[in-house]
Amino acid sequence: MRKKLIFAAAILLSVPSLATVVTVSYAKSIKTINAETQSYTLTIDSTNSSFVPADYSSGSTTASNSPKTTLGNPLYLTYEQISVVKTSGQTGFMQMKKNSGSLASTYGVNGLTAITVEYSIGGSNPLTVQFGSSLESLGGSITVTSGTKVTASGDFFKLTAGNAAYVSSIKLEYTCSSSGGGGDSSSSSSSSSSSSSSSSSSSSSSSSIEGKYYSKVTSLSSLDLTKNVVIVAENAQASGEFYAMTTEAKSADLPWYIVGTQVEIIDGDKIAEGDFAEWSVAKSGSSYSFSCEGNYLQNYISGTHYSINIGNESSYSNEWQLTDPNDGSGAFTFGSENGVYLEYYRGSFCGYNSECVAYLYQEAGEGGSPSSSSSQEVESWDNFYKAESINANYGFGDFNYTVPTKGNVKLLVIPVELSDYPFSSSELEEIETLTGGTAEDTNYWESLASFYYKSSYGQLNMTFEYADVYRPGMTAEEYYNANLDDSYGFLGAPRAMQAAVANYKTQHGDSSTQAFDSDSDGLIDACLLIYSCPNDYDSTIAAFDEDSAYWAYRWVDPELEYVDYDSPVGYNFFWASLDFFYEGTGTRASHTGVDAHTLIHETGHLLGADDYYNTYTSRQSGGQYSETSEPSGGVMMMAYNVQDHDMFTKMSYGWVKPYVVTGNAEITINPSSTSGDCIILADSWNGHAWDEFIIIDLFTPDGLNELDANTAYSGVTAFSQAGIRMYHVDARLCKITGYDSSGGYYVSSEYATDTQVKNGTLNLNSDSYYYDVAARNSAGGDASFIQGKGYELIAMMSARNKSFTDSSTATNSDLFKEGDSLNLTTTGYLSSGKLNNGNYLKYNIEIEELSSSSSTIKFTKLG
Repeated sequence: MRKKLIFAAAILLSVPSLATVVTVSYAKSIKTINAETQSYTLTIDSTNSSFVPADYSSGSTTASNSPKTTLGNPLYLTYEQISVVKTSGQTGFMQMKKNSGSLASTYGVNGLTAITVEYSIGGSNPLTVQFGSSLESLGGSITVTSGTKVTASGDFFKLTAGNAAYVSSIKLEYTCSSSGGGGDSSSSSSSSSSSSSSSSSSSSSSSSIEGKYYSKVTSLSSLDLTKNVVIVAENAQASGEFYAMTTEAKSADLPWYIVGTQVEIIDGDKIAEGDFAEWSVAKSGSSYSFSCEGNYLQNYISGTHYSINIGNESSYSNEWQLTDPNDGSGAFTFGSENGVYLEYYRGSFCGYNSECVAYLYQEAGEGGSPSSSSSQEVESWDNFYKAESINANYGFGDFNYTVPTKGNVKLLVIPVELSDYPFSSSELEEIETLTGGTAEDTNYWESLASFYYKSSYGQLNMTFEYADVYRPGMTAEEYYNANLDDSYGFLGAPRAMQAAVANYKTQHGDSSTQAFDSDSDGLIDACLLIYSCPNDYDSTIAAFDEDSAYWAYRWVDPELEYVDYDSPVGYNFFWASLDFFYEGTGTRASHTGVDAHTLIHETGHLLGADDYYNTYTSRQSGGQYSETSEPSGGVMMMAYNVQDHDMFTKMSYGWVKPYVVTGNAEITINPSSTSGDCIILADSWNGHAWDEFIIIDLFTPDGLNELDANTAYSGVTAFSQAGIRMYHVDARLCKITGYDSSGGYYVSSEYATDTQVKNGTLNLNSDSYYYDVAARNSAGGDASFIQGKGYELIAMMSARNKSFTDSSTATNSDLFKEGDSLNLTTTGYLSSGKLNNGNYLKYNIEIEELSSSSSTIKFTKLG
């Protein structure tokens, strides 16, 4: 049972008192799109919504809002040490920090002629400005006097504060022309004012423009042949001006506004290249979805707002119904099942409850015909990406006390000797060999240290310190009887740890245990307690051990009341019999080597992983699985102690970064044992292991898998052939408010949202609740609101379409081989292609090629 740790002493954090602080943020570069040379002025001040709420930040950023030029083009600025301060009685100003505050035009302002800044300062050293053709080629600093125009000598500028400066407005003057001023300009052969929706029947002959060619999609039937489109709207407030959707949301707090950038319509059906988004189109039944860079154009209703956003929030809808007037104009209406319509209004794409018109453009060749990338004959199979990070906000240590999963970690090993089973000198040496020795030293497989170094691809380096043998001076039975407790059962393990740690400090000094506290939280990362008597399989032990005290398990000290930063104390530990050292090599009396299988499994718990086997004898009433079910298939380290850790566990430890499928995709992966390659297939992945998805890897019987592929362990025969492993994982987090000991489940009523996980906004410091994974592979431990639904933490998806609802374990035939395929809409693993979260995952998965060195897997999105 998990217990919240109660500290005897409160820890107070000093937080400075701040005024309300918000950050100024901007989006893309000014674009030159007019055919004629014209001059424009852009003023950034507190009255035109340029100052938008966000979190205060130090360092440059690319955020989501943008003041507009008179043409509707956004400006892209980056900042360091800047905040927007709004206090009582003031309209607001931008505060640039002393000697570090700066504001720069990241992509330049084409044709910039002058800049005027109004500001006040808190001392000498006023603002300075630099100009140049790029940020890397800025010239000497020019002093900026408040309210006085400074003539620009380049398209790029950077303002820097010499002292604390309080800026109320920045005015930029610039010239747009068809020839452009460098940077990101595009030219066209006619102005935007000459185009309107009535021009759709104009000549489709191509014009020579800078950038790509696009042709208008004019019917639903032609849209079905299109793979990528640009979404363009005609501004309802200024007829004749056309705007394309970008990938930038206007505000992180208000994600239902999306920036548009003005585009030039040429001859009614050509648009110039720009900063707009190209969307991949997928059809599902009569609906369409649009994705870009792993995110979807989504719609939802938030309160009274009919809203859209760009993201992958699982609670929002990705599906749009498009209606076509069938007159060849291509004036599509975007709507949704819940009544949200796509609208362009006052500079932004947003959602409303009334219809509006949008146009779609597909990339075309120079002659105006659709390019091969848009045709049905040539499919695009590159709709995937490699994750750049994993578990960015939350690791196992945020939900439970665990050993750090990366870096150098030193653990304390404590031999516990019961008087009727004394350790021999060779057995004490074997304890050191099996924990910190080399693989060769074990004369069998791996040591604890060598296994985790290899399994983590060199990211976790465990070392060990060996405490003196702790001798309580009792027999195994006496120690058992002396340490029984009505609330917790057997407390001999944590009490042995307490006494041994105290003895270690006596011998080595109070501060000596800091060596075992790698995260400096006042607690020893972990203690490994190896006791000398047999485990309760032994008839002598079983005769008195009703609580299975003499077994192997991970626990935390339920009697701990405080932490000590100067002299860290024991808390997290595992307790295992010396008998487990010889499971694969003989007996304690006669063996050929030492076996780490059990120690590796228990250390997996110390790092945070759960058991993936069914630890309870029966499911809750109505549950999907029987009392003998093993949904994981059993052949994994955190189930039946065999082979290397599975890829979900490695991802939860932060050791691997998966490929993520976003549409039709063809991905080649290498063996996970050596490369760490794996694939995530989800409705919208939140970037963490704490989500619901299918995880796929290429298993090979080599490396850490080789021993168990050729030698049965405790009656389990592991995979011995190369093949594709697939697991359905439901590791969504939920808020835990209590524990029902009679029902054997944690009390909870809600999942953490993808937004909370992605943005790192879960409250982990509450005294009334905490967060943990909702599902388990056993009934006990499941959160109350999933009881009886049969949700499993990790379930194997067998090539035999088999669910492991009996006591059998997975075999080689459950691995997918070359030529195998899996339709997620018809398989029993997902209900009609739906995940546990209720969202569709309509894909066909085909193993195109497979060998012991690589495999190519094809993902086809289904209608």
